Amino acid sequence: MNKKKVNKEKAKRLREKLSDSFAYKPKRTRKHTQRTEPEKLTQELLERMGIPYEIEKSLQYKFSWKHYDISLKEYPVLIEVDGNYWHGEEDTRKKQGRANFTQYKNKQNDAIKNWLAKKNGYKLIRIWEKEIKEDVAGVEKRILDMIEECKTDIARISEENHFGKEE
Repeated sequence: MNKKKVNKEKAKRLREKLSDSFAYKPKRTRKHTQRTEPEKLTQELLERMGIPYEIEKSLQYKFSWKHYDISLKEYPVLIEVDGNYWHGEEDTRKKQGRANFTQYKNKQNDAIKNWLAKKNGYKLIRIWEKEIKEDVAGVEKRILDMIEECKTDIARISEENHFGKEE
């Protein structure tokens, strides 16, 4: 008798897990935890530029979620700030020798995130820790260029839709 009850409870938990309402809730975000120094520097840069942003954007991937560091509110742009060591930046890796397991896994995760952002219609900017610390003007230019690219894409799409309706 006890065994049947346990199986029913397991089945109920499994149904809850697989239901639509459960599947669309992102799990384990870093939204309320301390941000890294490069992320803080990037956020300060966006504030100085007057660009509204959101901390952490989650996109569904298979049966889980991929979380991006920053999302621009007005444009379909995601920003990932990668640490030199953890993401295996080239100069750091040369000093270290071979990449370690964590760096390989992070590179693999980065490739998935690149693909997922593109698939969902976002443009992704990857900013290295050393870039945001040493070349803030270059990072600012990349962000502004991406925003301009989004504006031209939006204008082109609206123009195509406008001409399509008149015909």
